[in-house]
Formats: sequence, C-alpha cells, structure tokens
Amino acid sequence: MFNNFLKLLYFLKIPKKFVFYLILITFTGSILEIMGLSSLYAFLNNIQPNQNINNTLMGKIFESFSEQQIMFITTIAFCLLFILKNLIMIFFNFFTYRNLEIVKNKTYQDYFLRILNTNYLEIIREGHVKHGQIFSRYLDHAFNGYLTTYIRMISDIIMAIFIIFFIFYVDFYISLISTIYLTIIASFLIRSQGKKLKANSKEISLSEEKTKQHLFEIIKNFKEIYAYKIQNIVFKQFKFDIKRYLKSEKRYGLTQANLKNYYEMSIIFLIGIIFFYLLSKGMLENSLAILGIIGFSIAKLIPYINGLTTNLNTLKQVSYSVEEIEKFYENSDKKIQRNIDINQNKISPPKLSSLKIQNLNFGYDNSEKIIKNYDEIIKIGTMNCIVGPSGSGKTTLVDLIMGLIKPDEGMVSFLDQKGDEIKGYSNFAYISQTPCIFKGSLASNITFKENLNEIDKNKLLKILRSIGLFNSLTENEIFNKDIILEGQNLSGGQKQKISIARALYNDSGVLFVDEGTSNLDKKSEIDVYELLKENKSNKIILFITHKILDNSYFDKIIDIHNI
Repeated sequence: MFNNFLKLLYFLKIPKKFVFYLILITFTGSILEIMGLSSLYAFLNNIQPNQNINNTLMGKIFESFSEQQIMFITTIAFCLLFILKNLIMIFFNFFTYRNLEIVKNKTYQDYFLRILNTNYLEIIREGHVKHGQIFSRYLDHAFNGYLTTYIRMISDIIMAIFIIFFIFYVDFYISLISTIYLTIIASFLIRSQGKKLKANSKEISLSEEKTKQHLFEIIKNFKEIYAYKIQNIVFKQFKFDIKRYLKSEKRYGLTQANLKNYYEMSIIFLIGIIFFYLLSKGMLENSLAILGIIGFSIAKLIPYINGLTTNLNTLKQVSYSVEEIEKFYENSDKKIQRNIDINQNKISPPKLSSLKIQNLNFGYDNSEKIIKNYDEIIKIGTMNCIVGPSGSGKTTLVDLIMGLIKPDEGMVSFLDQKGDEIKGYSNFAYISQTPCIFKGSLASNITFKENLNEIDKNKLLKILRSIGLFNSLTENEIFNKDIILEGQNLSGGQKQKISIARALYNDSGVLFVDEGTSNLDKKSEIDVYELLKENKSNKIILFITHKILDNSYFDKIIDIHNI
C-alpha cells in the first residue's frame, strides 16, 4: 500500500513538502491532545482525595500552586488545549483539501492537454469510453479513494499511538464511558449538516456530468478542433467546468471531514461547562467516576481505530486505480504526437500555392497498405474530389494530408508561391457530416470569438444569407441566437450549414468537405457547391464523398481505387 502511495505522489506530481507539512500538523495536534489529556488527568488527581499531582506532566509544572489555583488553571488549560487541537485539525483538513484541489486541477488539465496532443490513431482506438473511465473513475479514485484515505489513515495512526502511550503512562485500569450522549450530539451534528452535504453532492453530480460531456465532445470532434486550432477555446471551457466541479467536491469533503472535529469541540465545550458548574457547587469530587481519564481517552481512541479499519478496506477497494494511473502515464508519453501551445494566436502562414504528395504509403497496424506509392500535386484555386466507397481509405488520405497521422513512407508538403515548403502548415478548415457544435451563441460557434466586437458582422451576415441559414431572423436576433449543448435545438441541416459558414468565415487555405453536404436537400447542396466554387480562388478545396453530385464542379477527381 505504501508503494502505491509513493507511485501516486510521483505520477500526480504531489510535492513532498505537502506530505511533510501534513505529518507536522498531525504531530502538533497529537501533542496538544496529550497535553489536554494530561491537564485533565492533573485536574482529576488534584480533586480526588488522598491524591497528588506530582507524578503527572502538568503536576510537575504546577507544584508551587495551591489546590484551588491548579483546578482553575488545569480546567482552562484542558478546554483551551483541546479547542486549539481541534482548530489545528480543522486547518489540517482545509490544508489537505485545498492542496489536493490545486494538485487535482493541475492533474486534470495535464490529462486534458495529453488528449489534445495524443496521436490521432490512439484517440480513435481508445475512444471516449476509455478516457471517460480514466477521468471519472481512475483519477477520481486515486484522489478521493486512495490519497485522501491514506492521509486520513496516517493521521489516525499518529493520533492513536499518542493516545495509547498516554494510557500506558496513566497506568489506570481500562474503563469505558457511556457513548449515549455522544451519539445524540453526533446525530444532531450530522442532521444539521445533512442539507449541506446533500446540496453539495447534487452539485458535484451535475458538475461532473457536464465535465464528462465536455470531454466526450473533445474526443468526438477532435479533427475539427485540430483543423481550426481552437484548443484554447475548448481548454478554457474545460477549466471552467473542472474548477466548478472541484470546488463543489472540496465543500463536500470539508463538510464531511470536519463533522468529527465539530463534534469533539462541542463535547469539550460541554465538559468544560460541567467542570466549572460542579466546581462552583462543590460537587466535583462525587463526579470523578463519569469523568475518568481512561474512559475519556478510550472514547477518543475508538474513532481512530474505526477510521483505520474503514480506511484499510477503502484502500483495498481502490488499489486497482493506482495500476491504471500508472499504465496511463507510462503509455501516454509514447503516444504524444505534437505539443500544442494553447495560448498562441492563430498566425497567418505564407500564401499557399500548391499541395504536393510524394510516394505516400500507409497501412494500419502493419496490415495491407491502404495508400500505395501515391503522388499528386493539387494547385491553389481548385475544387477537388476524393471519391470511393465507404472504408476505401478516403478519410485516411485526408488524415495524412492534415498531419493527424504519419505516413509509413513518403511525405505531404505545402508549398508557397516560390515553390518552397511551408513548415508546419496547418491552416485548415473542415466541414464534416457530423459537425462540432458548442454550447453558446450562433456567432461564436461560427467565428470562435466570444466578443462580438471582434467579429466581422457584415462578413458573417453575408455568409449566413448566402447559405440560407436563419434567413427569417433579423440581424439582432442572429447575434443573440443561442445554441444549447451539442446543438440539440438545431436540425441536422442547420448544423451542417453552421459548419459550412464556419469554414467560409475562417477562410483557411485548405478546406476539407467530408460528406459535408449529406444532410442538405438537393437545392441547398447545389447552392453550397456554387458558393464554394465562387470562393475557391485562394484555397484548395477537397471534397470527400462516395457519390459525386456533378463532375463539372471539380477540377480534379481522385478515385481512391487508383491510389
């Protein structure tokens, strides 16, 4: 178990000083616990007939004080020490959850960036289910099931050891204190915190659901995100969702963790009042039986013992998550294909003149090659069509051109007007059969800009009118049009038109139309073809389809069977 704990510290990059400070805080709380018990022991011995306190820790300090002074001082010391100890442990809980929130935030962001940078074939092979499990199950269990449990267990062990040593030091016969009134107080505190816990639990559930849904969108729409270089936009939304989720989780954890401390402070406060009351009434000597130090120590020891049992069972239940985390981090470094700077602005590349494909070869997992010794030159200002039946390799060729996958042999080059290669060219637009639609405004979905002042409104309106999207809306209504998650308030045709408008607005050098008109009626499809033909002068347009609408629209038709 300790080995797994060390693995998580390494893979999740948890600072060693964080663990050191937790142990230091726990030792401080344990020392205060023993000092509080010792002050109680000194008090009880002082009021008990025929006893002296010289053999106690606190007794040796107060040898020169009178009996009455010692009783008042030890009573105050008892209350203050235990209240201080519980405040220390409340700080321990806050320190733990606050730092885990920071580490989790960094871990989840690192995980998300690893997905954005992962080899495309690995993304397709593993799918959203696998990544959903890593995010919602393995990482969650690693933090909430293993790390927090291990931290609590270490704290409980230290506290229990200190109390056991104190009991041996006292050398009394073991006795038990009735737990009935403790149970009543605990029930009251749990009930009073119930609504808060329930509300936070609901918030965690909703936030987690939204975060998982956002992650699914990224996996589903990876290609469009890559083509338009909008990693910064999706990452910004992810940071917002994960921050909301982690804050809800922190509130839930703090409320649950502090119940024991609120409960103990209430008891100590009550005992302090009882002490002063009995002392003022001169009845304290007759009350030593119910205030025995051993009973009090055992009552404090039982929760730690129960906690150890529970925590050990929890560690056994979630130990598999550590193995999965280890696999993920060891394998993910091998799958990194690119390092995307999510904060960099989209820079206009040199003007494109042509796309050159030389001796291109590719096959999946050492199987028969789909693309064999393929050579091609495609000029700027042309509409081209890659045609072939489903599964023939059309999309594979597009993925190779975009750089999402690497060829086994050969190369794909983008040349400038001098005929020189443009290194790292990625000025792409992508129209798909199942477009990527984000929650937000219509304008931001097309332009990827949240600020309306940054949008060329005239250009956007002209494009919308030309493709017949929301013609019935006024200009003001268009810019205030909201789209819900995944475009659930849009038809399939409207989603596809948004994808077309997006490509035209961003005016990229290479436009891929992957069955991008399949959801349109015949007239709308012809209108789109005409519109793209009118706008092809400064770009290379590549259609991917299994059935050509009209050969006359294309300057070149590439039959995938001839490759």
